[in-house]
Amino acid sequence: MIVRDAHLWQVRNAYLYTLRITLSESGKLLDTYEMPIGIRTVRIEGEDILINGRPVYLKGFGKHEDSDIVGRGFSIGVMKRDFELMKWIGANSFRTSHYPYDEEIYRMADREGFLIIDEVPAVGLFESLVNFLDAGTGKGASSFFAKESTPLLLKAHINAVDEMIARDKNHPSVIAWSLLNEPESKDEHSVPYFTEVFNAARRLDPEKRPCTFAMEVSSGPDTCKCYHLCDFIELNRYYGWYIKGGYEISDAEDAFREEMERWKERKLDKPFIFTEYGGDTLSSEHKLPSVMWSQEYQDEVLEMQHRIFDSYSISATPPTTLPLAATARPAARRPFPANSCACPASARPRPACSGSILPRWKPCAPPARRICGGCRASAPPRPLCCEKSCAGFRAC
Repeated sequence: MIVRDAHLWQVRNAYLYTLRITLSESGKLLDTYEMPIGIRTVRIEGEDILINGRPVYLKGFGKHEDSDIVGRGFSIGVMKRDFELMKWIGANSFRTSHYPYDEEIYRMADREGFLIIDEVPAVGLFESLVNFLDAGTGKGASSFFAKESTPLLLKAHINAVDEMIARDKNHPSVIAWSLLNEPESKDEHSVPYFTEVFNAARRLDPEKRPCTFAMEVSSGPDTCKCYHLCDFIELNRYYGWYIKGGYEISDAEDAFREEMERWKERKLDKPFIFTEYGGDTLSSEHKLPSVMWSQEYQDEVLEMQHRIFDSYSISATPPTTLPLAATARPAARRPFPANSCACPASARPRPACSGSILPRWKPCAPPARRICGGCRASAPPRPLCCEKSCAGFRAC
């Protein structure tokens, strides 16, 4: 079918046609089926992902299909709120980590102009006693794909890819297939297995979308045997968290940059996306100097990682379960510097206070979390008060 002068589906500016199929017999209408469709192109050209011939920088998340409200599973209300939050923070994409979601989410992405990296449920394909931790630190065992059961695993894997592509291939929001998440890829036995999976995906998709897989830290430029199969590179990296976290954060930045230089030396001429990065936090935890799990430390980790991203041609999608537990780039800047105090009399940032100089001052938290209002009903939100200069105010 040819659509002349088509109105194209664009990133965050979706336009959908209605495809109508009718079944008739002897001029009598028997059945009608309608489906919204979008017209767009996607291709890889050098280090760029092109939508309708224009480069796009992916900003978004690795989502999960669960919530505090309903637990694991789909909720239309949660879905709507997730999309509003992603729009608010400036995102344009997400990965379905680590399984295809309810199809209503894809329909919403079609309507809202979001890009989806659709991921098959193939997670943790390496031997490990503590899978998630070993994946983050690169301690996965080798020769996972050398077992007698590998042919059965491969058959099930390709079947899952087939089901995903058959269901999701008509969604304009779906721009790529992620075929594995953090598998063992250092051993030669991985190569024929991965090759079969990638060949199947490319054979099954009539649009021939880009294919990739998410690599954990042991799948580096000098160790991974399978990244040549990818149309673009997905990296899951937790420098400053699982790797050299806490007081070693400066060493983490050096190690991160050293790895990226080794990727650069490969001259792959492919797009790079960080599909997982960042560090966890507790919403109630504030510490200066920062410590792991405090919000100040999470800010420092994200700022360090973003410095690395700015040094290279890279897109980034941190993992999160929305509502946003980890902030993307637009929210990485705060009203006050991480190591500052603010007196309510002037409400301006100052250097971190020393108890021996200003004993009544305390480190401030972001205004959205600490609001003063003890003595004045109409007082505006302020940082944690300097009790000496404003005795009537108190921390909420």
